[in-house]
Amino acid sequence: MADDNRPIKYARYAIGEIILVVIGILIALQINNWNEERQLKESVHIYLNRLIEDVNDDVENLYYEKAEHQFRYHCMQQLLKYAGLPANEMVTGTPDPYAGQIPDWEKPIPQDIDPQFLKIAFDHTSRLPNVVLVTSTIDELKNSGLFSYINDEKIIDGIIEYYNFFEKNLGESEDENILLFRNNWTNI
Repeated sequence: MADDNRPIKYARYAIGEIILVVIGILIALQINNWNEERQLKESVHIYLNRLIEDVNDDVENLYYEKAEHQFRYHCMQQLLKYAGLPANEMVTGTPDPYAGQIPDWEKPIPQDIDPQFLKIAFDHTSRLPNVVLVTSTIDELKNSGLFSYINDEKIIDGIIEYYNFFEKNLGESEDENILLFRNNWTNI
């Protein structure tokens, strides 16, 4: 067309080609943005599912620790009773409701001195609680920057409240209380 002295038609053709290329690029960018957004949503969804699994693991660990604490409490009460010291009132003569959940002792707590129970009781009363939350997923979520892509404020508030509650109740200050309790128990 340029050789045939039809520059206006050539210019319109060239402009049309440029517009088609620009439209193609814009469509490709839009598809790419859509794909990246879809991948981000998938990643956030995967992290949220992993958080649910972590919370379920935490609940399971807490139930075990609750059983361990109650067994420890009953052991302490029985040891105080054996030593002739005042103990809190306990239900006696009935099987411990947590028997079977503590791997070391699967029978009712004996009312009479039992050497095997004494060994286990001393062992359990000297143990420190070991409540550790599973935080790998929340740490990854924060470090990856994907935490900000969670669109539901209730979910964000719930996650923050959950981990803050456990840090407050099971964090460093609670560790200090546990050590103080252990020292007091050792003195008794």
